[in-house]
Amino acid sequence: MITVGTGLSTRCAVVANAHALARYASLCQEGGVVPIVEPEVLMEGDHDLGRSDEVDAA
Repeated sequence: MITVGTGLSTRCAVVANAHALARYASLCQEGGVVPIVEPEVLMEGDHDLGRSDEVDAA
């Protein structure tokens, strides 16, 4: 889950989490299990649509 806010979810944190999720998905597939991996960006907060789009695209 990615929370939109000032100083939250740095690019490094997003990349590290993406790597961990990719590793998890790979291990699941090796074990014959279909992984469900998708990022979740919360819609809550005082940010506008542009900021939400910026975070979602990161």
